[in-house]
Amino acid sequence: MKIKLAKGRCLVIFLMAFVSVLAVLVLSGCGAGNPYPAGSYERGMLFVEQEKYPEAISSLEAFVRHSPTDTLAAEAQYQKGMTYMNMEEYPLAVVEFQILAKDYPTSDRVEDAMFQEGNAYYRQVGGVERDITGAHEARLQFLKFSQTYPQSKHMDDVISTMRDISDLMVLKRLKQVHVFHQLKRYEAVVMTLGMVLED
Repeated sequence: MKIKLAKGRCLVIFLMAFVSVLAVLVLSGCGAGNPYPAGSYERGMLFVEQEKYPEAISSLEAFVRHSPTDTLAAEAQYQKGMTYMNMEEYPLAVVEFQILAKDYPTSDRVEDAMFQEGNAYYRQVGGVERDITGAHEARLQFLKFSQTYPQSKHMDDVISTMRDISDLMVLKRLKQVHVFHQLKRYEAVVMTLGMVLED
């Protein structure tokens, strides 16, 4: 009887020690990749640097949600948008940049967010064969940007991208002219050429 109790105690002690060691290993393993506390700005930024984008977005989202008035909240919101840009999730990036402008209108990052929003629209555009709605949205965004921030450090890029957008739109219209010409729809050819001049 005493031997069975001793074996039972040993087994319980062994299991408790095993669970304790396992818990330490799990906890240290979770923190080994990122030493910063959950929900911190630093944690999110380390994930960005490590290119662990889903983890970065989660961490930055947690930081903004729990600390919306922190001085780094607008920066975290901007970094969420940029992380989506890195992931080529452009519609999601647009939303994050719009949230920044709405929730932190006095932040220095609003100018950058507005510029990046235009880039996100433009990067959604495929080739000439595809829908170029994103080009129209980018154009409107960049026009708004240039009126709001005419002295911006981004203006050279805005002007260059606007030229690219114009070229893309003209190419698209010229392809339409070619198709209308083949179909002998000459009225449509004239109308589309008028749109080319307008673009």
